[in-house]
Amino acid sequence: MNAIFSDANNKAVGRYAVAHYVESNDQIYGIYSIHKQMVKHNISASHVVVVPTDIYANYSNALVSWLGEDNVRAVDTDIILGSFNRSQGLWQGVFNKLWLFNLTEFDKVTILDADVLVRTNIMHWFDFHAMRYPIGE
Repeated sequence: MNAIFSDANNKAVGRYAVAHYVESNDQIYGIYSIHKQMVKHNISASHVVVVPTDIYANYSNALVSWLGEDNVRAVDTDIILGSFNRSQGLWQGVFNKLWLFNLTEFDKVTILDADVLVRTNIMHWFDFHAMRYPIGE
């Protein structure tokens, strides 16, 4: 069990990300809004988006221009959703957010829905001294 180390002011230090899983084309507008608010409020965390390959095909240019190539991840949702019976419609999409657990290059990740309006700097959310429990330790 490893804790995230703190600096002299008892604030967590490391690489942080604000992340989203985009399930529909409508959510692209929310990603843009959140990105603009992060810039406005000097939020220094990376802004990462995980999108299904079909949405990536349609919106990759816009997403990459806003967030940078390293912060846009395309995933094949059939890997998870292919094992579900299509009659389970409502619940099958819930599991797509599990893709965000693959963002292991970050020390801390804050997951936001695309309909959130960031009205102030949220970097203090990363100051919470949480414990990490890596798989396999």
